[in-house]
Amino acid sequence: MAKRSLAKSHVSAQKEEDETESSQQTVSPSDSIKAKPVNRPCDMCRKRKSRCVFEDGKKDCILCRLRNQTCTFNAGPLPKRKKSSGPPIFESMTAEPSPTDKNISDYSEIKGYSLLKKTLGLQFPRCSALLGPTSSFEPKVLEHVKFDSLDEVEISPSVKFRRVAPSTVFIMEKDQYLDGYQELLQDCDAIERIVAPHGAALVDLYFRIIHPNYPILHREVFLEKYTRSYREFSPSLLAAVYMLALNWWDYDTTLAALPKPDVRALDSIALRTFSFVVQSPKLSTVQAGLLLLQRVRSGTSGNWALLSQVVAIAEELGLHLDCNNWKIPKWERGLRRRLAWAVWAEDKWGSLITGHSSRIGDSDWLVKKVQATDFREKTGPEEIRKTESADLETGRLLFKEFVGLSEIVGDIHDIFFSLKSLTTLVDVDSVLNAAEPVQARLRQWYKSLPECLHMNYEQSRMFSSTGYLHLAYFAAEIMLHRRIIQSLTALSPPDLVLACRNAARARVVAAIEFTKSLRKEHLEAFWHAQAAQHFALIGTFATLLMVTSSSTDEVEAYAVLVGEFRWALQISCRGFAPMEFALGRVNLMVSCLPTELRDRILQGGGSGHGPYTMHPESMRSDNSHDDDQDNNEDDEDDDDNSSDSSGDREAGNEDERQRHPAQLLRMNERNDKDSKYPAISMMNEPMNGLLIPYQNLNDNINYVETPSPGMDVYPSLHGSPILNEFPQHMPEEMASGSAHR
Repeated sequence: MAKRSLAKSHVSAQKEEDETESSQQTVSPSDSIKAKPVNRPCDMCRKRKSRCVFEDGKKDCILCRLRNQTCTFNAGPLPKRKKSSGPPIFESMTAEPSPTDKNISDYSEIKGYSLLKKTLGLQFPRCSALLGPTSSFEPKVLEHVKFDSLDEVEISPSVKFRRVAPSTVFIMEKDQYLDGYQELLQDCDAIERIVAPHGAALVDLYFRIIHPNYPILHREVFLEKYTRSYREFSPSLLAAVYMLALNWWDYDTTLAALPKPDVRALDSIALRTFSFVVQSPKLSTVQAGLLLLQRVRSGTSGNWALLSQVVAIAEELGLHLDCNNWKIPKWERGLRRRLAWAVWAEDKWGSLITGHSSRIGDSDWLVKKVQATDFREKTGPEEIRKTESADLETGRLLFKEFVGLSEIVGDIHDIFFSLKSLTTLVDVDSVLNAAEPVQARLRQWYKSLPECLHMNYEQSRMFSSTGYLHLAYFAAEIMLHRRIIQSLTALSPPDLVLACRNAARARVVAAIEFTKSLRKEHLEAFWHAQAAQHFALIGTFATLLMVTSSSTDEVEAYAVLVGEFRWALQISCRGFAPMEFALGRVNLMVSCLPTELRDRILQGGGSGHGPYTMHPESMRSDNSHDDDQDNNEDDEDDDDNSSDSSGDREAGNEDERQRHPAQLLRMNERNDKDSKYPAISMMNEPMNGLLIPYQNLNDNINYVETPSPGMDVYPSLHGSPILNEFPQHMPEEMASGSAHR
């Protein structure tokens, strides 16, 4: 089988400090070695067809040092073959995979330097399982067991205990799938044949675009294994990495002109083999599950079952515990924390979106927050870092903030949507009282976002994945207000109903405008797969407001708004899976509505001068408002004397229907600043940055600073009739625009 060339990013790899290893093996130089010829690879690199890389002051190349060998230059030249141009990090090999490769039989016995020698969660051919306090192995009994210098004790030829902390012990067993090991190797070969000879190029794309924003792999560990053989990976993880990278196939200049590999074939192998490797779970099993969850699929039931498996495997591997003082390599501690919080986020968002119960409880979660040291990985020399398509530091901050938002989302689910709360938290006053502190936490989270995660932060020729973070914030806000709207009844005070619906309207309109404002660098970046459900949630919430409206005009206004959102999805969804999924969901939801509403929604999007037909008078500005009011009075006098007033009224009604939905959503203009409902007063305060870009409606844009110190400068639209038609107590953010575009 053809070997993969050594990653250039591995050039600067140093032997990482590892308190679990008391000594390092040294390489003894051979006296019979010839001096290194100029521009000549050593015999081992020449045999492997790999690039021979020497570090300053080292006598042996990196590959030979990894294999605890000495460089020799005795073999003659190999027959020349046509060179192939590889990607910036890897040099692709064009040979077909061979099933006769020799594979490492035990990571703990690897000769020379390796990150995998003392790993707990990625050991081979053993898997680890946490011994819980109520397991059949009594913890007090284990305290009397005599562990060796490596904190291990062998119970049988296939079972041993490993103690990583005074009260934390894992049982290590031989991989249960060893009987089917050859089948897994054949699956790896099948995967490689599907993508050959572009596997290395796809790995390069993955670490350039996806990994910076979703750092659940350890780059050095992955490249160490990939350099030796792709057969060291489980088929599900290998296929998942290739599948996600295929989304950016066209962004590699070499790959763009070539036919794209079969994604469905990879997906089929990945899902089939995942159910096989869960019998002997490792950290790589969790990684594979998380990456498979990032592939947007048409259904949701399969994803929830897959997520439940991932959560169960994570708990079996002890990811829910604090590993800060465990006797494992430092890099594994950081990887465990990143994986743990990635699983947490998936569970909380998955339970909120699907309405199922969360699989992770706060009482069983002891993981410390992710720190900068948890991302300690070698990124290669400067010339390699310059090829990244996403900023590493920004991506790490993005991951941390998404986890922080997920903690709030978990509380939203527990407080408002758990089975118990749905039966006990019924009246609107109770819901509002519970919502007030959660709303304050959401505001504080948004205000504290670093500048590099703002939507108008730009980096030249860089993708920006901040879109999915802001969309997740909209989803959290909408879920909170969705529960408030659901709690309103016919007996609720009118002023309370008005205030709640105004706050809800602000969120849904802001979310739609956010969707319309996304630029190419956002749409082409990595998006968390939950974004598909978040986009769909916007349409769901707008439909909820439509069917709970109290007037015909309001119903029609929301129908136009749903049509506008549907149009926004239509014009941007091509090649963008989250929007394609959301559009399908919105269409299904619209198809269930009565014919009159369905026709109005379909008419409201994709016709006239854009997603809706704008009445010319709706483009008027503030300085013409008084004149128009006088003209309207004259028109009313003329209408009184007109013999065909009924026809004029019909025409006027038709014109009114063509106005922007914000105009039709006008109810009663009243001020609720002194409202007896403090939660509503707080919810109608500025959203601190979630401002609406109405650039297309008025060219009179002035820049003003937002109320929150440290926030960006946003454009504010003055004189737009759409904004002026809102009630006086509307949220301030609805009277401003954001420079998203």
